[in-house]
Amino acid sequence: MVRVLRVRIKVMCAPPALTNLGRPKKHHYVPQFLLRNFAAMGGAHLHVFDKQTDRVFQANVADVAAENRLYEFSLGNLTATIEPSLADFEAKAANVLREVLSNDDLADLTVYQRVVLSGLVAQLLLRSPQQRALMRHINMKMRQLVSAMGTDPDLLPQLKVLNKNEEKRFTASVLQDLTEQFIPVISEKAWILHSVPENETLYISDNPVAMHNEMKFELRGNVGLAVEGVEVYLPVSCRRCLGMYCPSIRSELEAAYEEYQRLGAAGLQPLPASPPEEAVRFIGAFRTGKCSRLPKVSIEFVNSL
Repeated sequence: MVRVLRVRIKVMCAPPALTNLGRPKKHHYVPQFLLRNFAAMGGAHLHVFDKQTDRVFQANVADVAAENRLYEFSLGNLTATIEPSLADFEAKAANVLREVLSNDDLADLTVYQRVVLSGLVAQLLLRSPQQRALMRHINMKMRQLVSAMGTDPDLLPQLKVLNKNEEKRFTASVLQDLTEQFIPVISEKAWILHSVPENETLYISDNPVAMHNEMKFELRGNVGLAVEGVEVYLPVSCRRCLGMYCPSIRSELEAAYEEYQRLGAAGLQPLPASPPEEAVRFIGAFRTGKCSRLPKVSIEFVNSL
């Protein structure tokens, strides 16, 4: 499967286009087709909460999760942009997501559709402001560490402080490579399309892919796409959320459930406690691809992420 995925992503991330004219000024890091799934009454306006200023306001989908010329950068006297290739991929992703939401399950998801949705998740991770801020933060910490060891960090090209144009060029250069690396990891997870009741609402943010892990590791972090036990969530509408779980979670749930059934069939008395209802729903969704309802506590948890 990995070989197939790599062929597909080559189509998704074309080389930068060289242009000085006729390109959109406003570039979204969360695609508008996804934001519209959270618009009030199916329209074009979102209710927005700014955590830094504590403001609540309405905004047009076209005006949020976007920056001017975000994917444009200078190459000598020319202006390069990866916006056209991103827009081309977003059109493919929009079609796939529309079909998934129309079917309201993952039962008939094709390899191609899974690749495209995996690419969407990967790009949403890489294009978010949080990832760009994290890149700057890591570079700053490394420079401080090298300086404390008595070495001038400016002597190390890999620790150079990038200006805005250089940062954009770097982001464009790594986007294809990292997307290609992320897609197989995301695709091979155990997926569930989660639903919420009509009286509940899922939120989306400017960093829409959230991760969580119940497992703790003594000497390293526990949140990363390939870390054992990680849970990855992407709300895809105000009523649906794509959950992508480490395969170990599915294996453990199914092993425990099958052991419970085996003990019951053997007539063991007393039987161990029955599996939680949510665990049974998860197992059913893993096996059938059918939509699985999130309980209220899980809705609040996903929204908090």
